[in-house]
Amino acid sequence: MRSLLLVLCCAVGFGAHAQTETCTATLDNIRDLIGEVVLFCGTPDQVTAPKGVKGNPVYFNFGGRYPEQRFSVVIWEDVHSGTQGKILSRYQGKPLRIRGWVKERDGRPIIQLKELKDLRLQ
Repeated sequence: MRSLLLVLCCAVGFGAHAQTETCTATLDNIRDLIGEVVLFCGTPDQVTAPKGVKGNPVYFNFGGRYPEQRFSVVIWEDVHSGTQGKILSRYQGKPLRIRGWVKERDGRPIIQLKELKDLRLQ
């Protein structure tokens, strides 16, 4: 019984820590963090899944809508496994926490999400 209680306390503690973890990137500093793994916090201006694009991506655009966005996050089909509709409805216009490696593409910072667990509501 005592060990079960200890396990439950630890699980609750780790869950609380994940929610309170400090954001290391925002729209204001993301460009300075290219090449780093960050916890980005912000609300997307656009969440879109354009039809006919190879790889069936879902894009989260911050700091404007495509093609004027300042930063993007992309989730390819091999990560979202065909759940584009659920992603669009769940995350559109909501504050998010996104963990990932910041790269540069077409002169703008971008994160290509590797796992859905790296995308959370704030």
